[in-house]
Amino acid sequence: MFSRGQLNEVTYSGPVATSPYAMPAGAVHHHMVPADGSTFVGSRKCMFLVAAILVLDACLAGASTGRSGPRPASPHPYAAPPVVVSAQIGALASLAVSGQGAAERGTFGTAERKLMENAFDGTTADGGMFGKVTLSQKAQQLREALEEQGFEHSTYYHGTKQAHLLSILNDGFLFADGWHGRGIYTTTTYEHAQCYAGGGNPVVELEVYYNPAAKNAYLRHVQHDSELNDVWLIGDPLIVIPTEVHECCSIEGGMLPCL
Repeated sequence: MFSRGQLNEVTYSGPVATSPYAMPAGAVHHHMVPADGSTFVGSRKCMFLVAAILVLDACLAGASTGRSGPRPASPHPYAAPPVVVSAQIGALASLAVSGQGAAERGTFGTAERKLMENAFDGTTADGGMFGKVTLSQKAQQLREALEEQGFEHSTYYHGTKQAHLLSILNDGFLFADGWHGRGIYTTTTYEHAQCYAGGGNPVVELEVYYNPAAKNAYLRHVQHDSELNDVWLIGDPLIVIPTEVHECCSIEGGMLPCL
């Protein structure tokens, strides 16, 4: 007979534990003896009872929400919120679809150009001069609106000089006069774009958007006297989204392989 309120040690000598709630053989268990001298229920029974209560509680919780099985995962707390396209940017994207005002958007000082500049205002390279491009909110909306219109995109490159980079990112591209007319001259390879940049200057990586059913209405391949012959002429600055600015060029001996 144990005395009232006595703290006792009991060594467990049962089978080897196979449950997370079972007490391993040889373990010392402390328990209090109740006032009438009888011992409490063994620890294994108590633990299994607790487990049963937890399972029952989970079942009741599922029933109260009308669900069975595991609950769906919550959205990631750091996931980017969906881009909501404003009416203004939606209308601008519609102009890109039709091509209306494309030449004016590529020409400095026009009313159409000012709308273009407003859309890209605030776009920057994360590293200041080089690095991933962070688009302005309106430029993000423009990209989303083009995708909603069913446009697809391909990757192109544009080599330029440091003096022009800020205006390209912050205002969008201007048209240049070239052998094949006015537009934005790009290449499909980084290596060829380096030839138009030079050491320490930027090569801008681009997403160029177009209607896959009429790609040539938005950009076209033009013949070029080079080994790669990979020059494409873009007909609307509104469909050109910069994504990264690379620093040109690590070339041994300082000579560029202008292919």
